Amino acid sequence: CDRSSEDLPCCWVAHHVMPGGAKIDGLTWPVTGTADGEEQRSTQETGKKILAAAIGAIDESAGAAVANERSWRFKYRKHFVKSVELSARTPEAAIKVARAGLDYMYDHFEFVRDGKKHVLRDALAVYKGSFATGFVQGDKPKPASFELAVPYNGQTLTGDSLQQQLDKWTRLGVCELSCGAAISQVAQAKPWLDLSDRYFVLLGAGAAMGPLQVLLALGANVIAVDLNLPKIWERLIGLAKASCGTMTFPLTEGCEQASLSDTDL
Repeated sequence: CDRSSEDLPCCWVAHHVMPGGAKIDGLTWPVTGTADGEEQRSTQETGKKILAAAIGAIDESAGAAVANERSWRFKYRKHFVKSVELSARTPEAAIKVARAGLDYMYDHFEFVRDGKKHVLRDALAVYKGSFATGFVQGDKPKPASFELAVPYNGQTLTGDSLQQQLDKWTRLGVCELSCGAAISQVAQAKPWLDLSDRYFVLLGAGAAMGPLQVLLALGANVIAVDLNLPKIWERLIGLAKASCGTMTFPLTEGCEQASLSDTDL
């Protein structure tokens, strides 16, 4: 269960040490070109192709519009909105879009091990290693009812104080009317706030602007994935234990949670 830098998740190692000629090992983005004799792996270009394949599965013209977009950095938003619109037509459409996007990734991302390259889909058949699973149940009891709390300017806004601040923000143009209305609606619909029967997968669970703390505070079950760095997981596990939610997370294969101390976990 050693967590040294050599044991960082393969996807992190490949993506971050590749520039400068370091050895690639593990999951890596597809090659999108070359420059100065080195392979280039553009996340933007590949992301664009994934979206084109996904929505193209149910709307060829929408997929072609993504593929042909020449100002992706400034116009990507409308294509993601279109993706949501198409997916929301029927449950079957949503599944088809998701499956097509995943299929593109399985068929184009690479997995490198001992100098050998495999398409990700093939690598899953070649390499059988996996992870063990860790689980933390929060120590905080579930309240009789939940209340939406928004931290702001050194305070925690709830109830009437939150509604008053939302009114002020919308009047001043700090947020759009629809945004303020949505937050207000959630704050007043208290049954919506009980997430104890809901599951959320967070990639980069410890991200500063991520929803982890809000979800745990509302009793959610979080499946957390992040870099294999002690400081990150000490914080994440601490947050989970101090909440009324739960956290499920990967452990090194062969690890048994019962045999680990909190520090080792």
